[in-house]
Amino acid sequence: MLKPGTIQSLPDLPAPLLTIYLDTNPAKQTSRGLRPEYLTRFESQAKLIAQAVPTGDLPLFLEQVQRVG
Repeated sequence: MLKPGTIQSLPDLPAPLLTIYLDTNPAKQTSRGLRPEYLTRFESQAKLIAQAVPTGDLPLFLEQVQRVG
């Protein structure tokens, strides 16, 4: 669940905005443990996407990736 401060900060994010959906259902075995599978997958996909992000936008992209991971 998102913290209220995080939700309130969403309108302040600069465009373009990357949106993602992470299935963090704790009932799933892969969502539990020290390193949930969804984070591993997210980081792997973020690295692939980063290769296509324009150089000027890359710092913003990586900042948003850090917020999630």
